[in-house]
Amino acid sequence: MGRIQEHIAATCDLTLIRCMDWRMDNGPCLRHALVNAYGPGRTFDTVSLAGSCYALVHGEATVREFFLEQVSTSVSLHQSEIVAIVQHTDCGQYKKVMTFENGAHEFHVLSDDILSAAKILREHFPNVDVHGYIALLQDDRVVQVRRTDIPNPVVAMPNVRERAHA
Repeated sequence: MGRIQEHIAATCDLTLIRCMDWRMDNGPCLRHALVNAYGPGRTFDTVSLAGSCYALVHGEATVREFFLEQVSTSVSLHQSEIVAIVQHTDCGQYKKVMTFENGAHEFHVLSDDILSAAKILREHFPNVDVHGYIALLQDDRVVQVRRTDIPNPVVAMPNVRERAHA
């Protein structure tokens, strides 16, 4: 019984919503971006699903419900007060349904979907701050993380570039 009570009392600083794509973990850039945005030693739950923003905004009702249940578990069980959405470029889920004219068009579409996802999340979790980021993929790894503009309340994160290792 003691272990169960300890587990219930566990908290985390934020809930990270991200795509399941392995390239998101290939290299230190995303981790550095989270540390720079929220500080070292922060804890977070991860909700990972193919095409995270696409699934939440455009997915079937059953997929969206499952997704929101996972976020709800994090927010209620671990008392997360921030939900950070990270959508990446070159996402296979988006490629299945659309073609981007160029990088600027892709960034615009992803930014719009992050805004739509934030709206959905705020409707379900009104006491949680929602932050949005786009991870730029190049050579099968995240090379830059850019914040997206989501109307208040949002804590802005500066652009973070991966540092070259000599």
